[in-house]
Amino acid sequence: MIEIEWDAVRLPGVLRPPKKPPYMFEIKPSMAPVARAAFDGRIPLTRSSLLCFTMQSPTSSAMFPDIVRGDFGFPTISMQNAMGTVYRFARGNLKDFFDITRPNRIQNLHLPVAAFVYDKDMKSNVPDDGAFFDTSIVGLTFDFLPHPEENIDIQLGEIFLIEDVPHTKYGVPNLVQFERTAQATHYPVYSTEHALMTFDVSLTHVGLVLGYKGAELNISLWCKKEKVYDTRTELRDSSSPLTLTLANPGHYMLEARVVSGGSIVAESRWPICRTLARKKSGKPTKLGISDSGTYDKIAALGGSWDRIPIPLKVTVEDAGGPRFGRGINTLPPLPPGAGRSRIVPVFNMPKRLSRKSSAYDFDRYAPSDWGAYRKLVAWMINEMKAVGATHYEVWNEASVIGHWNEDCGTLVELHKVSYDMVKTIDPSIVVLGGCTHSWTFDFLDKFLDAGGGQYCDGLSVHGYTYQPHLFVEHFDQLDTILNKSASNRPEFKTFLTEIGFRYPAFSLDNQAMFLVLYTLESASRSSIAAILWFRYHNPRPEQISGYRQDASAGYAMVGYGDVYCRPSYASFRFVERLLQQFDSVQASGPATARRYEFLKENKIEAIGLFQPEGNAEYPQGWLRLDHYGAPLDDTAELSFSVSPSAIHLLQ
Repeated sequence: MIEIEWDAVRLPGVLRPPKKPPYMFEIKPSMAPVARAAFDGRIPLTRSSLLCFTMQSPTSSAMFPDIVRGDFGFPTISMQNAMGTVYRFARGNLKDFFDITRPNRIQNLHLPVAAFVYDKDMKSNVPDDGAFFDTSIVGLTFDFLPHPEENIDIQLGEIFLIEDVPHTKYGVPNLVQFERTAQATHYPVYSTEHALMTFDVSLTHVGLVLGYKGAELNISLWCKKEKVYDTRTELRDSSSPLTLTLANPGHYMLEARVVSGGSIVAESRWPICRTLARKKSGKPTKLGISDSGTYDKIAALGGSWDRIPIPLKVTVEDAGGPRFGRGINTLPPLPPGAGRSRIVPVFNMPKRLSRKSSAYDFDRYAPSDWGAYRKLVAWMINEMKAVGATHYEVWNEASVIGHWNEDCGTLVELHKVSYDMVKTIDPSIVVLGGCTHSWTFDFLDKFLDAGGGQYCDGLSVHGYTYQPHLFVEHFDQLDTILNKSASNRPEFKTFLTEIGFRYPAFSLDNQAMFLVLYTLESASRSSIAAILWFRYHNPRPEQISGYRQDASAGYAMVGYGDVYCRPSYASFRFVERLLQQFDSVQASGPATARRYEFLKENKIEAIGLFQPEGNAEYPQGWLRLDHYGAPLDDTAELSFSVSPSAIHLLQ
């Protein structure tokens, strides 16, 4: 540990700041746009360092994350080196290291310095040609976002560095190959529909070169915080069998160690799943997944919907008109199956069409030539028709400045041009508008008041939130907006085209639980046409000890190269089975005690209960399940009870 001796400490509202931690101050609503705590000094850093500190809001209830209005009380942290270059760690990413459920308790934060990124203007990352860590860090700032109405007290504890962070050089998958046997096509390596998961294990080429022949592979399997399996296998160049027993559907954690000469040379831990078996009734549901390049796997899992965002800047134009750039196969055919639907959202204006083509952020602006943009939309709709896509989304996440930097009137014009072109070519394609990045009700109101609802057949909403327990309020507000704008259009619906709860801000179990909860709420409301989870797989390599601010790995069900399968995968299969096998879902009760009734031929055959406070009541004699379809764990907040006559539907 390296203690930091700061030359000066500047805190908001403090005339004589303390020379020693803890640093205590109050952030007031009048402090705009941010309240800064700044530290001046001179310290060396390396990319392997961790920046460590403690933080809490001892008494305030106003410190909470809010995607729409900002993360009140959370800081963006900036480092400036002796050359004047600034690297930042965004407050939105800080939540991955902070337990948002207990802001009033002291928390120890350890931020990897390598995860700080160079920002030109806090809106657009640009390459940094310099060597940031070649010179000392001379300034460290914490820019806290004030609450618009309430004071927030902040306590920063001791700030220090840990250099050359110790970690195992290799992960187990670097040294050991796990080759799945008897694995069905399109299913992840670490998932199964059966009680047994079998592998052939052997040393990889790296493991052989490093001389670990004869080393021991130790495997432990955990379920609900209990160890359920232990085994040891000698590693050779030829394969050895490994069998894991997964007694019930649900979430398991596999721990693996490679031991050589009495020392641990590699260790890893990753989630695996057992799911309910696939059982299709042929009935399409509201459930799907938003991701690129995994359509056959989404269909195999059971999703009725998929979604492929298209950045228009990957298109080019020549004498033959618009086309995708060379080597890009962006729109593969829709997988076979009755009732399947595909949503295609577009964003990123091509440089050749942008009205600010010379700007570094040219892709966030309206077209300079609306006629040329009409032709681009026409080409896109014909591409969609060729592969069976059914829904066109006018502009992805238009509510956030990072995707759209124009006013609302210009956005409505974009919808008008797009809607007219789509309906001219194929009136059956459903046009979705007003796409938000969260439950951005003010944006939807503004968009609809400006006439945007005339130029779409439904609304697209992204359901990201860090207050998932407010789900009933979210859906009620959405219904209010929808009813106001579509009183004479019963076919006008809301499509939740993305929803996710990022790990590690949410535990893997809570991530799965809230995805199921929001899906059941969607299924119970006639105003919701579809809900698509984000995302199926992580498209980037994952490092054992690394963290990337710009990655969406925290949402993925399946890791890059199938290196894990998270519990949300098992929950998707379970809730898909519920929606397939029962005729309808009815919801009642407050958010803290929400009840879902599943009906078959007008008879209640299953009940889902969300009750974080108190004990849930279940019908006597019914089978009790958790949100994976396994026998109930009494700690589960979202649980199910299935009648004896309906048990066979989930077997």
